[in-house]
Amino acid sequence: IWRFTLTYLRDSLNVHNLLYAISPGNFTSAASYLDRYPGDAYVDIFGMDNYFNRDGISTNDIQQFLNKLHVVTDLATARRKLPALTEVGQESILTENWWTGILLDPLKKDAAARRISYAAFCLKKKTTHHFAPYPGGPSAADFVRFYQDDYTVFQANLSPVYFKNLDKP
Repeated sequence: IWRFTLTYLRDSLNVHNLLYAISPGNFTSAASYLDRYPGDAYVDIFGMDNYFNRDGISTNDIQQFLNKLHVVTDLATARRKLPALTEVGQESILTENWWTGILLDPLKKDAAARRISYAAFCLKKKTTHHFAPYPGGPSAADFVRFYQDDYTVFQANLSPVYFKNLDKP
């Protein structure tokens, strides 16, 4: 289905402005990551989904996160693809230092993790089920530190050259 969809969009509908990301969540090795891999001609981004337990994060959880990052970055490098955290988070973000201590610190300190090209977060507009901070939330102050860190780049920090002006035809 993956190959058919990409081929149909690209060859029949002439759609050439999409990047295709594979992003499994449950894998422990390169073999399990590639279990349903459609092939190098059909993937641009090697991603991974990683959601931390809302009830607490252990050092083992962080090590498993890093191990998965190593699998993704090694595979992406070998196949000349972009590695990414296509979905990452902790539901309700109850860990006060989640942004800098759980996410940013491993990304900055680990050579393989530093190769991640971007991280995407799911946003739900409820204070009971969300993966991005809200004003006054348990991780809001830490998110500000994450945002201000020299290592992170947000859309507001990018040059306008990366955006099409949608107000003009």
